[in-house]
Amino acid sequence: MLKDYNYYTKEDMNKEVLSQDNDFVNDARRFLTERSSTSEDNLKSNEDVYDAFMEHFRYQDVNEVTAIRDYEYATNGTQDQRANFGRVMDVFDTMADEKMSLRKVGDYFGGIATAPSTIAGIMTGGAGKLASVAGQQGVKFGLRTILSESLKGGLKAGAVEGTIGLVQGAAQEGTRVETGLQEEFTGGRTIATGLGGALIGGGIGGVTSGLLTPSAIKAAQRLERIQKVDVTRAAEAKVNTDKVLKNASKEDLDSVNQALKSLEPETKVKKTKGKKGKLDALDEVEVATGQSIRKELSESDTLTASIPNELFQNISAAAIQIRNKIKPQKGERITSAIARALRNEDIVSTDITKILDEHNLSAEQFSLMYISEVSDAGRTLQASGKVSKSVQTLLRDVDELGEEGLTSVTGKEVEELVKQPSILKKVVGGVGGTFRGLDQLRLGVMTSQPATAMRNTENAGFRVIVDAFTRSFNNVLNLRNPFSGTFDVAKFLFNPYEAQVVKQIFQKDFPDAAAKLFREAADIEAATGFGGGLSTIGRKMNIMNTFSDNIFKRVVFVSSLRRNINDLNSSKATKKLLLTDAHKETIIKGRLQQRLGDGYRTSPDYTATVKSLNLDKQKYHTLETILESGNFKLLPDDILKKSIQDAFEFTYQATPKGDNFFGQLGKGVISLHKAVPFVISSVLPFPRYIANQLKFVYEHTPLIGMLPLDKLRLGIESRAAKGSKGYDWKDRTSKQLTGALLFTAAYAWRAKQGNTNRWYEMTDEAGNTIDGRPVYGPFAPFMLAADILYRTQVGQFIYDKTKGTILEHTKPMEGTLATFSVRRYATDIAQALLGSTFRTGMGLYALDKLWTDASSGSGDAWKKVAGEFVGNIGNTFALPGSVVKDFYGQIDEKARYVPESKTGDTNFLDIVFNKATRALPDFPIVDWTGEGPYQKPLRTPFVSGDIKTVLPWEKQLTGMSRRAPKNDFQKEIDRLNMENREIYKRPSNETLDLYMTELLSETGGKANLNERMAKFINGDKYQGLDGVKAKRVELKNRARGIIDEARQIARERIEEEARKEGSPYSKLSITEWSRTQQIFKDRANEYYKKRYKGKSIDADRDKYIIVNGKAMNILAFGLELTKTYGSKAGEL
Repeated sequence: MLKDYNYYTKEDMNKEVLSQDNDFVNDARRFLTERSSTSEDNLKSNEDVYDAFMEHFRYQDVNEVTAIRDYEYATNGTQDQRANFGRVMDVFDTMADEKMSLRKVGDYFGGIATAPSTIAGIMTGGAGKLASVAGQQGVKFGLRTILSESLKGGLKAGAVEGTIGLVQGAAQEGTRVETGLQEEFTGGRTIATGLGGALIGGGIGGVTSGLLTPSAIKAAQRLERIQKVDVTRAAEAKVNTDKVLKNASKEDLDSVNQALKSLEPETKVKKTKGKKGKLDALDEVEVATGQSIRKELSESDTLTASIPNELFQNISAAAIQIRNKIKPQKGERITSAIARALRNEDIVSTDITKILDEHNLSAEQFSLMYISEVSDAGRTLQASGKVSKSVQTLLRDVDELGEEGLTSVTGKEVEELVKQPSILKKVVGGVGGTFRGLDQLRLGVMTSQPATAMRNTENAGFRVIVDAFTRSFNNVLNLRNPFSGTFDVAKFLFNPYEAQVVKQIFQKDFPDAAAKLFREAADIEAATGFGGGLSTIGRKMNIMNTFSDNIFKRVVFVSSLRRNINDLNSSKATKKLLLTDAHKETIIKGRLQQRLGDGYRTSPDYTATVKSLNLDKQKYHTLETILESGNFKLLPDDILKKSIQDAFEFTYQATPKGDNFFGQLGKGVISLHKAVPFVISSVLPFPRYIANQLKFVYEHTPLIGMLPLDKLRLGIESRAAKGSKGYDWKDRTSKQLTGALLFTAAYAWRAKQGNTNRWYEMTDEAGNTIDGRPVYGPFAPFMLAADILYRTQVGQFIYDKTKGTILEHTKPMEGTLATFSVRRYATDIAQALLGSTFRTGMGLYALDKLWTDASSGSGDAWKKVAGEFVGNIGNTFALPGSVVKDFYGQIDEKARYVPESKTGDTNFLDIVFNKATRALPDFPIVDWTGEGPYQKPLRTPFVSGDIKTVLPWEKQLTGMSRRAPKNDFQKEIDRLNMENREIYKRPSNETLDLYMTELLSETGGKANLNERMAKFINGDKYQGLDGVKAKRVELKNRARGIIDEARQIARERIEEEARKEGSPYSKLSITEWSRTQQIFKDRANEYYKKRYKGKSIDADRDKYIIVNGKAMNILAFGLELTKTYGSKAGEL
C-alpha cells in the first residue's frame, strides 16, 4: 500500500523533496482531482500540486465540513482510491512542523472562516473559531499569554468547539480506518480532537476575547458607571417618594390604592396619623389579578412575581403628585384625569415626565397604573359581559396618553390584558387547550434541529448585508453621512459587549418590553400563553433557534436605538434629545471617578481629563450619553417602540399591524392558527414568519414596493401614494434601491449555477446538487425572478454533426423559458413566497396531490387523503429523530437511504405509519415495520438504483441538503426547463407507480429510463435537432415510449398477482372504476340494479353475474358497460 515517499524522514517530507517525487505528485494530483474536483489548470506544475495538497489537509485540520467530506469520499471510494488517499494523508500526518508562511496562514484562515463552527463560535460572545488560526497552531505562532479577563469567553468557546471537535475527530479517525492508515476505530483521535477542540477552543476564545478585551473592558466600565448612576438615582427617588407619601392626605392615599388595587404589590400604602404612609397587605383576589396582568403583559414564565415595594411606592408617589397637579373631578380616575388635562392644555407631557423622573420611573412602569384602573373598571362590570362606556373611555384615554409618549401600551393591548373570558369560553378553552398545546409542541419540535438554526442564522447573515445597504441609501436620501450607522449591526454582532450592556439596562428599566422581545421561543406562535406544559416543552426544545434569534434581536435593537437617536438629533425635529449641563456633569463625574478615583476633583489631571471627554461642545444625546446620564428610562416612546419593531421585523417575528387589508388578513390568519389547532398549521406552520417574509419581499421588489399597497383598506377604498398619511418615500426608495441590488446579485448567482440547475438549486465542487430554498428564505422570490430573466436568454446551441462540437451562434439564441402553465408558475411562486415553512407538513402535498386523490371519488382515495394528512402531521413530531438519522447515517451507509413512504396499501393505519416514521433513523437493531431493520429505499424513474442522502452530517452542520450529481437525463430535462411530471406522470394507482418505478430505475435493466435516454440524448439525431421546442417534444416522446413499456410490464405483473390470489379483479380495475366519470357510473349502477337487482356495482364487486351465458365479475361488467357509454378512464 505505501510507497517510497511514505518512508521519508519527517525532515525530508517538505516541498523541495516531495515536489520532485513523481509518485507523490501523481498520487496527490489524482486525489485532488477526484476528491476536490480541482481543475487541471490549477495543477500544472509539481509545486502547484504540493501547494494544493497542503491547502486541502490544512482545511481538514480546522474545518469539520472538509473532514466529513473526506470521510464520505473514503467510505464510498474504491479500494484503490482509499489506498491512494491513505498514502497522501500519511504524508501530512508524518511530516515535521511547517515553518510560518503567508500561504499557511491564508489556508488556515480560509478553512476556519468557512467552517460552520465559526458561526457557533461567534455566537459565544465573540469568543469563537474565527481566530482559531492562532488557537489551532497556537504553540507554533508563539502565543503564550492569555489575559485573565478572557477566561470566561474562552470557556464558552471551549464548550462549543469541544462538541464540534468530537464530530471532526470522528470524521478524521473514520477516514484513517477507511483508508487503511488505522486498523480500527479506537476513538483516540476523536477524543483528542474533541478535548483539543475544547482546550484550543478555549484558547481561541481566550485569544479572541483577548483581542476584544479593550472593547469588553470599555463596556464593563460603562456598565459600572451606569449602575452607580442608577444607585444614586434610586436613592434620590426614595427621598422624593418618602417625602410625598409622608405629606400625602388620606384622600390621596385612598385614591392611589384604589387605582393600583389590580396590581400585585407586596403591600399597599396606608396613612397613619403623624407618620408617612404605612404598608398593608392586599387581599388574595387582588393578588391573583395582579399576577395575571403581569404574566399576560410580559408573556414570560419568570416575570410573575410581586411588584417590588420600592416600585409600588414610587408609582404611588408619582400618582399623588400628578393627581394634585391635575385636580381630578369627583369619581374621575387618574388615567382619565391626565388625558383630560392634556386635552385642555392644563398640563403638558413634559410635566408628567418630570414627575416620573423624580421618582425614577419609566413610562412603561407607570403604565401599570393605567392597566390597573382599566382592570378594576372592567371587573366591576364583568357580569354584563359587555365593555361599558366608562371602560371604552378609559381605553381611549390610554391611547391618548400613548400619543403623548406617556405609556408603552395601547388601549387595545390593555383591553386584551384585562378581558375576562366567559364561562363558555373557559369550558371550550379547557377542552381545546390540550390540542393547542400539542400543536405548539409540534411547532417547537419542527424547528428544533441544528439544521434549522443554522439556516436561520445564515439567512440573518444575508439580512445584515441588506441592512447595511438600506441604511446607506437612506442616509444619502436624508442628506446624512452615507456611513452613519451603516455598519452598526455588523459591529454589535462581532463585538457584542456594548450591545449586552444596553440589553441589561433595557431589561432593568423596561422589564415587560424586554421580556416580550427576548422571549423564550424563537417562534412567537409557541409562546401565546396557551397549551400549558406541552407548549413549554416545545419552547424548551427550540433552544438553538431561540439563542440565534435573541442574538440578532439584541444587535438589531441596539443598532436601531443608536440610529434613531442620532437621526432625531440630526433632523429638523423640534423635540431633540438635549444633553443638559446636569447630564454632562453626571457623565463627567462617573468617568473621572473611574479614571482618577474619588478624589478626582483634586487630581492634577482633572482639567486635562475633562477636556479629553469632548462633552463641552456636544449639544445632543447619543445612546451612550443617555445610558451614562441615567436617562434611559426617559427614552422617547416612539424611538423605543421603533427599535423593538425593527428587531422583530429583522427576525420575521413582528405582528401584522394596521387596519389595512394585508394587516387584517395577517392578523386573521394568525388568530385562526391559534384558535383551530392542526388546521392552518398543517399547511402554514408559521404564519407570522410568512407575513413578515411577504412584507420584506413587497418592500424590496423594484417598483412594486413604491405602490401604497400597504395602505389598501378593507373594501374598495385605498389611499393615493403621496397623499396618504405615513407614506415615507425616502424609506421606500432606500429599500427599492437595495432590492435592485438584490435582484442583480440574484441574477449573477443564478447565471453562475448554469442552465442544468433549477431556480432554487446550486452545485458544490463535487457536483452534488444543493436545494437552496431553506437558506434563501425571503430572497427566494428574487432567485425565481432572476431565473425567469435568465431563461429568456440562455437557450439553444447549434451542434456540428461532422465535428461533434458546438458552433458559434449563427442566429439569436432561443430561450428556455417554460411554456406557460398556471399550475407550474403558481407552484413556483408559492414555494418562493411561502418558503420552506410551506413545504413542511402538508404544504406541497396539498398543492400537488390532495385534490387529485380526493377527486377520484372512491372510499380508498379518501382513506389515503386522511392517512397522508395525519401521517404528515405525525412526521413533524418525529423530526428530531432526523438529527440522529443524519449523524448515524454517516457511519452506516444503509441508514442513508431515503425511505419510501408509498406501499400501495390503502389501509389507513399503514399509510399513517409509513408517513409518520419516515424521519426516524434506521438502526440494525430496531425493526420499525416488521420487515427488517431498514426501511424500503425510495426510487425515482429518473435515477438508477436506490436514493440515498449525500453527506447527511453536513446538513445539520450547514443547513444545506445535498443530492447526488445529476445524470445526463436529469441535466437535459433541467436545461430544457421541463418538469419531471411532463416526462413521467404518476399513475393514480400507487402499486402501478411502484412497479413502474422499479423497472425504470433498475440499473442495467431493459426499461431503465435514464440509461436509455442518456444514449439518445448524446446521439447525433437528438443533438442535431434545431430548437428548444423540437428537443422538448422529442425528449418527451422518446421517454414516454420507454415508460409505456414499463407500464405494460407492471400492469401484467399486477394482473398476475390478482390471479394468483384468486381475486376476481386487480387493483387496476378498482382504480379504473374510481376514475370513471360519475355520470357513467350512475347510469351503469341504474342498469345493474334494474336488471340484476343488486345494491351497486361498487358494493357487489366481489360477486359474479351471468352475462350471455358466462359468469362475469360485476366490477368487470361495470367497466365494460361504461365503455359503451363513451367513458374514458384516466390514464393508469
